[in-house]
This record gives sequence, structure tokens and C-alpha cells, in this order.
Amino acid sequence: DGVVYSYDQEKLQVGHLEYRRIGMYSPNDPAMTQYSSSPSEVRVEVSMTRAVAQYDGLIQILFAHVDSFDAFGAIDEHGEKRFCCTEDLSSRVDGCSEQYLGTAIISKKTDPPVQNLTIEWAKDQITFPVNHTFFIEKSGRHYFMLSSCLASTGDVSMTGTIAWKNPFGYLPGELYPLMTLYEALCVGYLGLGLIWVVLCVIYRQQLLRLQYYVLAVIILGFFENIAWYFDYVNFNENGTRSVSSTIFAVLLSSSKRSLSRVLVLVVCMGYGILTPTLSSAQFRKVLGLGVVYFTFSSIHDILISYSQTTFVVQEVRIFFLFPLAALDSIFFLWILQEISTNIESLTANRQVAKLFVFKSFWSILVLTALFSVCWASFQIYSSVWMNEDYYWQFIWIFDGIWHILYFFVLLTIAFLWRPSSQTTSYALSEQITTKDDDEEDVDNSVELKTGTRLISKNASPAFTGGEDSD
Repeated sequence: DGVVYSYDQEKLQVGHLEYRRIGMYSPNDPAMTQYSSSPSEVRVEVSMTRAVAQYDGLIQILFAHVDSFDAFGAIDEHGEKRFCCTEDLSSRVDGCSEQYLGTAIISKKTDPPVQNLTIEWAKDQITFPVNHTFFIEKSGRHYFMLSSCLASTGDVSMTGTIAWKNPFGYLPGELYPLMTLYEALCVGYLGLGLIWVVLCVIYRQQLLRLQYYVLAVIILGFFENIAWYFDYVNFNENGTRSVSSTIFAVLLSSSKRSLSRVLVLVVCMGYGILTPTLSSAQFRKVLGLGVVYFTFSSIHDILISYSQTTFVVQEVRIFFLFPLAALDSIFFLWILQEISTNIESLTANRQVAKLFVFKSFWSILVLTALFSVCWASFQIYSSVWMNEDYYWQFIWIFDGIWHILYFFVLLTIAFLWRPSSQTTSYALSEQITTKDDDEEDVDNSVELKTGTRLISKNASPAFTGGEDSD
């Protein structure tokens, strides 16, 4: 798993064209200024062995920029694309004539040109060693193709390595920006964690259990991004991914997402603000949903990480994607139900201070949900209707935006439920208004300053979502 591909007796059959594609930067690219002295290349060090050596043989190794990919192959009279020049196509399509029989069709000249390494076996020759380097002249997706069009070649087995290396290292160009993003998020989580710890120390006598859970999510987020960052650093230096470090990072990611969804749910259920505890039935439901989500999320994320450099059957990915989407929907609907119920209750009981917090969080959740739907729709549209070969430099955003969005929501929770000198009295009290019940409400900030006071209920601190009045 990586961009240093190892081959051990891999077979290439006659009439087949096999390829890989990876985003590669040219050292002359303006974005690669700091790496301009490092080459961008694909090194081929393999040994090719024929099964039958009675006749001459030929294999082509073709390397091309995406702008040149359309030059490969030709459309026959049946509307099918053919890649090998055969007698029935000879002189009928561009790039295929008698002198090119048994070779790949290259129908036109391109810029940059297609790099063609031809391996020719003489009669009775079995093994052919290949040691060649292709250099990147222009940034973009590049295709590496192995073509076997000459029937007399027979099946060929290949042993050795093919290594793709960008100016900055072995990371594919599509993934390189993610390493920078994880580094930035590490700094963000560290800063948020330090501020949160300082506030917890200052107001340690006023802390709620909910605020410890927020700290746990911040810590998980920090270590998750640290794990991903060093996973990518190792990948960039060695060209292969460590299975153990990748799985560790995936498990941290799944743990963080599961715990964060549980955290948002229990916050919307009023935990720590309207009720100091959850009932045993509520606890079992929340815990069960979190565990199931963690399981499917872990499997799905492992497949996603694996598919970044290795082909994974689309049906397998979809099999785990739909349950994960269903679980996300359950979380969202449950959160929506709980926060709506509590907002109605707080409105009816004129708990303006708590209502302001819940409405603010409600607004953030709605905006986040709308953005998520729009972004997911754009992702689906781009994958179906757009050719990713031409926006490969921005593919990282599809994954990166969710990390950024998650951090934004966590910042919102941390701000709204930050430790303060009034935390305990605020959570375990009801607001008593001095205005008449039929008087029209005014702006929340004015109400808090002119017409309300908090009365502590230390003898009976329990609050529930539907019983917030005396």
C-alpha cells in the first residue's frame, strides 16, 4: 500500500493495457519553489520474464501526462475504443499502420509528448531487465501504462518495483496538502486544549461533568491529527504506509467522531444544563448508537485510507457507506428532536438565559447541516459529472473540509459551554422573570440585564427537558 509498488511475478497478458495514475508536481511548478532542486520522477526497476520464447516479443511501457491521454487508442467502426494496432485496424485509424502492428495506438502528437519505452525480446530470449526513470515535465495527473499488443510475446511476469516520487517526497500530489492541514489542526487543537485547561483550573470548583467530556473530545482530536500527520510524514519519506499507524489513526478518528456525536446529542438532551444525569434507558440508547457508529465508521475509514493508493471495489465501499449514512441520519434526527423539545420547554417557561444558549447552538447545527448537505451534493456531482484528472490538486478538500467543519462545531460547543464562575449556579438554577407573563419579550441581552435573576436550587438540583418550572 503506497506509491512504491512492488511486483512479485505479476502477470501481464497479451492484448491487455494496465495502468496507474497519480498526481505529480513538476519541480518547475510555482508551488514547488522550496523543492525546485529535487527531481520529480517515476523509477522503474523490474525484471520481465516470458513464459514462451519461440518468437520475438514486445512490451511497451508508456508514460503520459493527462493532457496526452486522449492520444491513446482509437474508435473502431462499432464505436468501441481499441488500444492495440491490429490488422483489421491497419490504415483505418490514425496511429495504426502496417509498421505499427502489435504496438499500442498513439493517434497524435501531444505536448508534453508521450514517453515510450519499448522492450523487445529476441527469439529464445526469456528475461529482460528494465532500469529506467521517467521525469515529470509538467504538473498534473500522470498515467503509467504497460501494454502488451504483440501476440507472439505471450504472457509476461514482472518482478521488481515502480516508485513514484514528487519533489517533496513520495506522497501523491492529491494527498500532500492534507499533511499541512493535519499539522495546522494539531496547532488548533493544542491551542483550544490549553485555553480549556486553563479555564478548568481557574473555575475548578464550578465544573460540570459535561465540560470534562468536552476536554476528552479536544484531546482525542489533538491525538487524531498528530497520528494522521506522522502517518503522512512516514508515507512521504518511505513511499509506503504503515498498516499499524494507519489503523491507529483511523481508530482515533472513529473514536473522536463517535464521541463528538454522542456529546452533541447529550448536550441537546439538556445534560449538564437541564438535567445532571441521563436515565439508564437514555444512557443505554446513546451508548449503543455510539458503539455501532464507531464500528461502521472504523471499517469505512480503513477502506477509504486504503483506497487512496490501492483499488477497492466500489460495491464494498458502498456496502459500509450506506449504514454509516443511516446512522448519521439517526443521530441528526434524534438531536433535532431533543433540542426542539428543550427549546419549546425553555420558551414556555421563559428561561431566557438557557434559551439563548440552546437557540445559538440550534442555529449553528442548522447551518452546519445545510452546509454538509450542499457539500455532499457537490461531492456526488463532481464524482459523477466531472473528470477528477483535471481538479486533482483540490481532491484533498473533499476530505479536509469535514475536519475543518468538525473543529468549527467543537469551537462553538466550547464557547457556549465554557467554564465560568457561574457555571454551577447557571446549570442548577431556574431563571425567574420580574416581568408579567403577558408582556412582550424583548431582546435577550436586554432581558438578562434588566429583568431577570438566577435563583439557585441546591437542595433539588435536578432538571429535565420537560420540567423546568417550579
